[in-house]
Amino acid sequence: MLEELQERVRQLEEENQELRERVAFAESIPNCLGGLDKGDSIYAKYYQDGLVGEFAYVNQRKASNSGVTVEDMIGESDFNFMTKEQARKSRVADLEVVNTGVPVIDRVEKITRANGSEVYVSVSKYPWIINDEMVGIVGMSRDVTKRKEVEQLMLYGVLAKIHDFKGISVSIEAFTNILSEGDPDKSRKYFDRVSKLAKNLASKCDQTYARIISMLGGITPRKRLCDLRLDAINPVLTILADKIEDKGVTIDDSLGLIPTETIMINADPDLLREVCLVCLDNAVKYCQSTISFGYELHENFLQFNFCDDGTPIAVEDQPYLFTKYKGNMKRHKHSGSGWGLYLVHKIVQAHGGTVRYETTANGLKNFVVTLPR
Repeated sequence: MLEELQERVRQLEEENQELRERVAFAESIPNCLGGLDKGDSIYAKYYQDGLVGEFAYVNQRKASNSGVTVEDMIGESDFNFMTKEQARKSRVADLEVVNTGVPVIDRVEKITRANGSEVYVSVSKYPWIINDEMVGIVGMSRDVTKRKEVEQLMLYGVLAKIHDFKGISVSIEAFTNILSEGDPDKSRKYFDRVSKLAKNLASKCDQTYARIISMLGGITPRKRLCDLRLDAINPVLTILADKIEDKGVTIDDSLGLIPTETIMINADPDLLREVCLVCLDNAVKYCQSTISFGYELHENFLQFNFCDDGTPIAVEDQPYLFTKYKGNMKRHKHSGSGWGLYLVHKIVQAHGGTVRYETTANGLKNFVVTLPR
């Protein structure tokens, strides 16, 4: 009986020691590793007492990305799980942190995973300090392949647009020179050319916009208390003022009938402005002569209505309005890329709201956006 009790005490002491080590490890991870995502790889490596980069800890994601189990990695180094060149680069970065005490933050690298796939990862490494003593490094890595692709896509898009804008500017310069010469035939020729270039540029902008939106994936609103009228509606009306005037559109601003000075909502003002811009721009584009928009206060949500007297959307097309792929959906004669409403859907959804289309009882088009209060 005594021996059993002694054995149990020994087991408890071992468990307590293991628990103390885990707590010490957790407490020793720098605070700058806060805000981690569940997809992040976390690890710690020893650089002490003759140990040069052996893993003291890895999480499940790190092991999974390496194609092994957590137990397989403990006590081993990068050279067992990476190509020699990748492991060497990782060791150099580790030693940089160990020797200087300065963390490496958000360094983007291209690596080859255990399954052979090539991805871009953001790597951050920090000094691992226990009891004021440097014992190694704590690191995290995050797959940023989508971010890298978006950055590259945007750069390519900028280059392409610079080229296109240059072509238009050259044509405009030539057009103005011909106008000064008073030759109507040449003027007509260059006018048609500039018009065609402008249409092509608009189409390319739509394509690039669509591709970037599709690459961005999730949207994270930066919410704050903002004024619907001052932060969203008024700036958008200013942007669209020329279009509204050129088409002779009448604006029925029901918001102006609200007696209060402000219409407050907890939302991302930049994203809210984008929603209003897309909805009102579409209304200006497709209406016959009148646009009305208004606001309704409900118990748990705010509702915004963007209504115009344009041709109602066919019933068979309505299910595709807020999707990426419009399929065989009938399109308006002067329709754009069709991605604007998809972006509206993503933004509203990220705010916890809804967006839908309806045809009113008197045959008007109405886009209804709701956002939680």
